[in-house]
Amino acid sequence: MKTWEMVKALSENQNAKFKNGMSNIVKISDITKTVVWVDEDGDESPFIIYSNEPAVDNLHIEWESVRQEVDFMTAINSGKNIKPSGLYNDFMGVSYWLNTYVLFLGVINGKWLIE
Repeated sequence: MKTWEMVKALSENQNAKFKNGMSNIVKISDITKTVVWVDEDGDESPFIIYSNEPAVDNLHIEWESVRQEVDFMTAINSGKNIKPSGLYNDFMGVSYWLNTYVLFLGVINGKWLIE
């Protein structure tokens, strides 16, 4: 998605996070309530879309949404396909997980991703 689409999505869901091709994360700061870059240490710096400085041109970056890990109950209550975080490639319906892997593997207490 384009930068303007990413900013629009942040305005609609303030818990959303986005990353670019270099794995830089952009989100709304819990502290300042502004759009910020977050580095690998969790430090925040202001997100500037464009500046006269040649090195600052974030207007033309492609972004993708970062899936949020949630607990099992949040995942099944979403009504969407889900999967355990880091274990499987495919998102499946809740009944699939209840009938096969969840009870057998005991991954209910793990983190889950919603499609």
